[in-house]
Amino acid sequence: MKKVKEATGADVEFATFHTFCHTWATWMRRYAGLDTRGLVGTGRWRDEKSAARYEHVVASEESKRADLLPTPRQPRKAKSVETAWKPNLKAVK
Repeated sequence: MKKVKEATGADVEFATFHTFCHTWATWMRRYAGLDTRGLVGTGRWRDEKSAARYEHVVASEESKRADLLPTPRQPRKAKSVETAWKPNLKAVK
């Protein structure tokens, strides 16, 4: 890992092996559609509990898609009480 960091010439001190594993798992969940069992199936994680830490990726994607759902239109509210309802005074006479 040290050799890779030196070879890049960039400031990548923040990058660890876990950083790459996390990024890979996130991409596999988001773009390849793997679920937790699929991540375990790749051989990188031994059990579903350890691969389950990447489940947050799918939840955030689903919440973004929820904004695209159609919603019922809300009725317009009157601007003021006076304009909300005007009696027909001609009909009262």
